[in-house]
Amino acid sequence: MTFNTKTGTLALFSAVFFLAACSNVKKAAKNFDEGTKYQAEPEVLELRGDSVEYQVTLNIDPNKLDPKVKVDLNPTLVYGDSMLARPQVSVQGEKSKGTKGRETTVITSKEGGKVTFRDKFRYTPAMKQSELKAMPYVNLQGYDPVQDQCIDGDTVVIASGIVTTHLLGDNGEISLESGDEYVPIFKNVDIELYYLINSSSFNPRFTVKSAGIDNKVQLNKMKDLGKDTVLLIKGITIHGKASPDGELQLNEKLSQKRTDATFKYLTKELKKLGFDEVNDSAYSLNSTMKEDWAGWKQLVAASDLEDKDQILAIMNSNMPDDAKEAEIKAKHAKSYNKMKDNMLPLLRRATVSFNRQQPLKTNEELLTYSNNLKDLEVVELLQLARIMEDPKDQLRVYEEVKNRDANDWRAYNNMGVVYLNEGDHATALPLLEKANSLSPNNAIVLNNLGVASAMAGNYAKAADYYKQAKDKGVNVDNNVGMLEYRQGHYDLAVENLKGDAFCQFNTALSFLMKADYGKAKEALDCIKLEDRNANYYYLYAVLGARTNNLEMATSNLTRSIQLDSSMRETAKTDLEFRRIRDRAEFQNAVR
Repeated sequence: MTFNTKTGTLALFSAVFFLAACSNVKKAAKNFDEGTKYQAEPEVLELRGDSVEYQVTLNIDPNKLDPKVKVDLNPTLVYGDSMLARPQVSVQGEKSKGTKGRETTVITSKEGGKVTFRDKFRYTPAMKQSELKAMPYVNLQGYDPVQDQCIDGDTVVIASGIVTTHLLGDNGEISLESGDEYVPIFKNVDIELYYLINSSSFNPRFTVKSAGIDNKVQLNKMKDLGKDTVLLIKGITIHGKASPDGELQLNEKLSQKRTDATFKYLTKELKKLGFDEVNDSAYSLNSTMKEDWAGWKQLVAASDLEDKDQILAIMNSNMPDDAKEAEIKAKHAKSYNKMKDNMLPLLRRATVSFNRQQPLKTNEELLTYSNNLKDLEVVELLQLARIMEDPKDQLRVYEEVKNRDANDWRAYNNMGVVYLNEGDHATALPLLEKANSLSPNNAIVLNNLGVASAMAGNYAKAADYYKQAKDKGVNVDNNVGMLEYRQGHYDLAVENLKGDAFCQFNTALSFLMKADYGKAKEALDCIKLEDRNANYYYLYAVLGARTNNLEMATSNLTRSIQLDSSMRETAKTDLEFRRIRDRAEFQNAVR
């Protein structure tokens, strides 16, 4: 039968009989009413997944269906003031002239018989209070039913209400943050020490005013680093450079000699300043550079030289370095003379790199920066968001991360996770899609896209995302289990909700929905005490009702209502408690 998305909680069966005369029509209707029993399975309709599926069997006694009659059953879901027509099913006597369609069953009047059909409809909350009815209408086959005024029949209630225990399930999917470890931040601080042209002798008092060079100032910066009691020096590296002016072979030797000279001088001076790193492998010489053309180009590009574009074109050409220098001298002599005074001296240097470690702030310290986010590094911002409890605060922190770098996938992913945890998959999805575009095929993002798709009811896409995430190493068992649960596949759900996921509410609920009450109780009993909320005790009460344990049902229902008073009204209309609704113990629990 076709699937209809309109709402409704009841099915109204309209039986249209076709007979020759008014009196015959009435008689046939009466006989059919008296001789037909309707049986719904389940007895009380039940929501499973997002739909209600049921079966109705009509048992027709012998000699109660006129051989000339055709009965068209037009199921109609009735709820409140609304109705929803369901696909037609027909039954007719062996002498009826009615058209025998695919959904028509022929019953021999003398023997009687059985007609069974199944139907399924998508559930909406308005359908909870319901009745499943049948109302026969009678007329003679071959006559115009509009002209025949003798249609009549007694309404029969087949089933009442819908059990919605499935809806107790929460959004139990696991969404993943970016997973960054909160580790110390390392930063390099470079201090330049300068040399006289063509010299490798280090002079701590060397200055070039036109270039703003003063080695004494540079050495004082090192002293200041040594006084910093917060930052830790994790390594010191030295590498020498030469300016491109001069003979290439000489410049290569100067780079090495300047590195050696600086190393020798600083080994003594750094010990005086308290840098213990000079005594171990953290203090080292790095590979030396030759002529610093890259540094020269940077200085030219940042300068106000009128002909800098032409000079840069020469620097970027494929000519040998000596030829480049010669052409710049010949064609741009005026600018070259300026560069000799204020640029090239800056390139005759040894660079001392201090690798500094910034100690981790404690969680308590990080929280004090909640209103001063700009004072934190990105790794600290991510940790701060992780320890915050208010989703609005978390989003504010991730916005700051995004503002620092609009291409940081972690900001978009983690914002998506916040919204998923709030049940807002519509807002989360575009954020996660953005994260996926910035970091394609990222297993964390793929998992979260699966969660968003599952919450949106796009189960096929969710399954595909979970498969991709699993192929990349993410454990998606819990999420696959929840995906099966959402679809009402409770056997498959419990196959995946295992291990650490066994002692969870949704696992217990899945076992209950598949009528494995022993496993449901086992799962409930191992849930942590701090996780036992109103829904937990309500589910335990339902388990008691289903297993005819009155004390279990009522004591747990009482506890649930104590934790959440709204459970009182829920229980009063919940058909799970239909068999104990009139018991004093139940009435005491919900009063």
